[in-house]
Amino acid sequence: MSDANAVRDANIALATKIMNDFCRNMDGWYDHLHDDIVMEFPFGASVGMPMRVEGKAAASALFGAVVAAVQVQFRDIAIHPMLDPARFTVEYRGYSEPNGKVYDQTYVSILEFRDGKMIGFKEYWNAIVVDRTFGDLSALANLS
Repeated sequence: MSDANAVRDANIALATKIMNDFCRNMDGWYDHLHDDIVMEFPFGASVGMPMRVEGKAAASALFGAVVAAVQVQFRDIAIHPMLDPARFTVEYRGYSEPNGKVYDQTYVSILEFRDGKMIGFKEYWNAIVVDRTFGDLSALANLS
């Protein structure tokens, strides 16, 4: 097995663990974030969220708030390797019923790993679904 394949396999295992642990074991989830992580949410501004968060502390604070507000569980997780063994496209669905409203979202993310930790996370989702369920999330923007 080539070094690139070994790196890719290790990163796929880590990506799978990260996606499965989200909302179930957030302390362990935070342990997998690189200190220099950059998280991007290209449609975040449309619902009052930050479009970019830098650093493990800021990312952990934002996701702590998101978990408390959304309480989403992911399913149908599909990880697609890229040519770069450290990068993946991930498709998944999220579902929750906060305050009696149904949140049923489709996500596509690009994950990047360095030194066995996630250093890049860019997440795309339907802002209309977020707005209909949660409204303005600008309180989360104050955490970044």
